[in-house]
Amino acid sequence: MSKQAVASTFVTSDSVTNLTFSINLPADPRNPNDFGFYLSAPDGNSWVGVGFGKGMKDSFMLIAYASNDGNKVTLSPRLGSGRVEPSHYKDITNYIDLQDSRIQDGRYLAVGTCRNCTKWRTGSMDMDSTAQPMIYAIGPDDVYLHSDAQDAGLRRHTYWGSFTIDLRAARGDPAAFPPTELITRNATATNDEHNDHEHTSSLHAAAMAGSFVLILPVGTFYKMVLGNVRWHWITQTFALVIVLVGAGIGLGMSHYYNRVSTVVSHSDQEFFDSAVLSSY
Repeated sequence: MSKQAVASTFVTSDSVTNLTFSINLPADPRNPNDFGFYLSAPDGNSWVGVGFGKGMKDSFMLIAYASNDGNKVTLSPRLGSGRVEPSHYKDITNYIDLQDSRIQDGRYLAVGTCRNCTKWRTGSMDMDSTAQPMIYAIGPDDVYLHSDAQDAGLRRHTYWGSFTIDLRAARGDPAAFPPTELITRNATATNDEHNDHEHTSSLHAAAMAGSFVLILPVGTFYKMVLGNVRWHWITQTFALVIVLVGAGIGLGMSHYYNRVSTVVSHSDQEFFDSAVLSSY
């Protein structure tokens, strides 16, 4: 008779996200700060992740995305500092032992052990908690992200939610981990899954493209072809205002990301957005 895995597991109920996270805390007193993990989700999304904490601020996250060759998973430990792109947590990178990393049957799969990971710079896990707060998020499906770098740029999530997980019930022999039956066990969703979209990049692209491609040429037409200086001045002034608005939106967006143009989008608007930003 096969031994049942000691683990706590959470599976999202939504068929779109279909994220699975399972955790095991070894009972070995020599490794009190280690935990085993299983993370899986559809590879149609640019990235997937889970975090230990009530929200993004001060939480420790495990983010997974496709490796450079598209066959394996890059697992990135990150720290959240608020509702902005989480930063790569270099202090803990060398403590992740990834035993299985692959993309198979349309899913990311990352299985491993995070050593000395129960405490981090801005927080810690309550190892005896029966309801450890957790968050999860799914990246957009229209963004291309293949990278071996653990600090690769992430675009804003399109789905997010939270749950609690019983760490006390997850403590035990890791020999049979991960479990073969991946269903929600010793975990509870704490709110409905939320849709989220990044509208600011489209507004920024529309403002900049509309100014340079449409409004400015119209102003030139008024002066050079029709000889109408008054309407030339009006359209050029209007274009300047729109450019300033677009630039303001772009500066506002930069607050949410660690760097610009590290992710190539399949969207024509975002491609033009990147080209305009790189010209500044």
